[in-house]
Amino acid sequence: MLKFLLSILGVYRLYEKWLWYQVKDRPKPTHVGIILDGNRRWARSRSLDPSMGHYYGADKTEEVLRWCLDLGIKTIT
Repeated sequence: MLKFLLSILGVYRLYEKWLWYQVKDRPKPTHVGIILDGNRRWARSRSLDPSMGHYYGADKTEEVLRWCLDLGIKTIT
């Protein structure tokens, strides 16, 4: 929800751009490991069905994978 509101205001895009400039000329890892944990807890803490936690977790995972591709990280497990 917060990301949605910030994207409407254009603030999230500005934040992403700032982050990009922070990391673009620095050494990048060649491998990133991701542990998917806490989706049910996240959903329950917001009084949502646990399946919604998996839905939002999958959405965030896709976003992280795009960031990794944009940065040229070749291996993600």
